[in-house]
Amino acid sequence: MTTQKGSSYTDRLVQFVESTNYTDLPANVIADAKRIILDTIGCGLEALDYPACTKLLGPIVPGTLVPNGARVPGTGYVLDPVAA
Repeated sequence: MTTQKGSSYTDRLVQFVESTNYTDLPANVIADAKRIILDTIGCGLEALDYPACTKLLGPIVPGTLVPNGARVPGTGYVLDPVAA
């Protein structure tokens, strides 16, 4: 759905995000974002204790080296960014 000719909601959202500065954000929004990021990292690290989760990690082809790949926190893996 569009709001104006050639201006979708996504375009408006992108414009809003591009024009927003860190200093424009209320303190409670910043605090919540930090808490959510830490919670996400914590959940990912906790998942490393469960074999059902860890069996999904790793390169598709064992021993593959990916220069400039994405590191998977809590592991020694460096994966293709699409698979990380």
